[in-house]
Amino acid sequence: MVWTMPTRGEDNQGDHFLDGIGETALNARYMFDDNAKDATRHNSHAILRGSGAKFVADDQFKSALSLPGKNGACVNIPGRVVLGIDNLSVTGWVNVKSSAPNQPFFDFGISDDAHICCAPVGTKADKGYVAKITDGGAAKAKGPTASAIKTNTWVHLAVVLDTSKQTLSIYADGKRVGQAKDVNVDLAKIFNQDDDSANKLVIGGSLGDADTTLGAKLFDFRVYSIALSDSQVAAIHHNAISDEAAVTGDEPKDDEPVAANRLASLGRVDRQSLPIRNVACCMSK
Repeated sequence: MVWTMPTRGEDNQGDHFLDGIGETALNARYMFDDNAKDATRHNSHAILRGSGAKFVADDQFKSALSLPGKNGACVNIPGRVVLGIDNLSVTGWVNVKSSAPNQPFFDFGISDDAHICCAPVGTKADKGYVAKITDGGAAKAKGPTASAIKTNTWVHLAVVLDTSKQTLSIYADGKRVGQAKDVNVDLAKIFNQDDDSANKLVIGGSLGDADTTLGAKLFDFRVYSIALSDSQVAAIHHNAISDEAAVTGDEPKDDEPVAANRLASLGRVDRQSLPIRNVACCMSK
């Protein structure tokens, strides 16, 4: 296969697209291939916390971030990533090492009483793949559940909050596997819009317990300021594992090299060079 790379000279109009989604909606992206840098223009670089986290060789993605599930090892990302958002989508690849409960994929918010979180292999209170959101403590927490994801294999996860439809949805390998309705939350109570330092955004860890961590490998973790559609989530998953771009309805046209689109999806080329077209409740003890 010949993979054609677009040139920077084509970068002169409109919005950039990644997996058919305008880059203005992508607030942060952490490839975790050999560093914790934000791959977007926002430069909201992450920080590894605790001990034992390391970048390792991987058969599927060449390299990934490995979290040990102990020693407080997790990733913190800047609170400004969620400034000004009305909706939220979080996606990423995870390879969980064990089925032990209380392993957070992420936990975002200002406190245990106001946050959104996800546990792909369940909590002590809720079995399965779980996402929860609350703006008023554990009693108000709502969210979908599905079967726990497989361990020791790569699975693409997505959690999508659509405030206009009042839904919180979870996806596994591009397919929606659960959805909670009547999720009426005020994001202004979950994310501080005046002081971004008050926002605690943790990947692989919990806001309420520093010892509650994820034992897994991570790759290509993204935060969007929009509610991704079913087809957009499916495209992100598909484009990471296929040489043929999935159709979302707004991705680059047919004359954009497909292989370059996949390389950008995996972070193997500079996305700026692509051609342009026009909850304690989650971690209950």
